[in-house]
Amino acid sequence: MTRQLIILLILFFYTASLSAQKGDQGSYKISRAKRNKQVQEGKAKLIVQFIGPNGKPVTSQIKFAMNTDSVVPVIDETGTYSMQLKAAKYKFNFVAPTWWYSVPTDSIRFKAGKVRTLQVRFEAKEYPLKGF
Repeated sequence: MTRQLIILLILFFYTASLSAQKGDQGSYKISRAKRNKQVQEGKAKLIVQFIGPNGKPVTSQIKFAMNTDSVVPVIDETGTYSMQLKAAKYKFNFVAPTWWYSVPTDSIRFKAGKVRTLQVRFEAKEYPLKGF
């Protein structure tokens, strides 16, 4: 019994150290599509909220790729950007300054007349300090 407990503890600490080394490389959450009458016919609306590693809104220095297009969003003081786009499937890759990880998404379907909200959270990269 003691031997099994020791093996279990070793496995626990080993996997914990692996996940600590990898670190959280950013994430995104997407809302369910909601109907909105203010969306242009045949279009969908995307609302993106950008959050930095400190949990505060990010208001500048963000770019993203949307399938094959590049976008430099004009973000408001709450870290929010919105746009209307053709109803289709899109993959996004949100890029921040080089000291933060980029946040890629899976394919997301946008339906005409509906709004989807995407919350993008960036995480900081760790750089080893030289000379210490």
